[in-house]
Amino acid sequence: MNTMKMLRMLILVALISSCTKNKQDEINIKNAETEKANPNVIKSNETSSTANADAISCNDASKHVGDSLTVRGYVADVFESEKVSYLNFGKKFPRNVFTCTIFAGSAGSFGELKKYSGRQVEVTGKITSYKNKPQMILWTEAQIRILE
Repeated sequence: MNTMKMLRMLILVALISSCTKNKQDEINIKNAETEKANPNVIKSNETSSTANADAISCNDASKHVGDSLTVRGYVADVFESEKVSYLNFGKKFPRNVFTCTIFAGSAGSFGELKKYSGRQVEVTGKITSYKNKPQMILWTEAQIRILE
């Protein structure tokens, strides 16, 4: 049990150090793509049968803007473009309640993003707000895991 807490702490420290300091609602995509995640992050299991007891529901994410924590929810759809990809939680865009954003510079480390569509997942990182909706920027695959 202590090993899992240490793993979560290491991942959280790596995420905080790799996240952008820009707190404005508008994200400068060009600058964000140049950010590099810590290459020494310990990878977590992609699939797990146990949920994190400390995770919050994606429906409650808007109450935790500015907090770094784990969010659990159903990925209703995945949108991919050249510059950015989105995992929309709860419902399909535009009725989604929470979004995970993955910039093109980081997308390669995630593999096929469609594997998250229709699945319950947990994501860990800092919750921010973009256009009055809660979001989390994902930099590494270690920030997301599929629950079964």
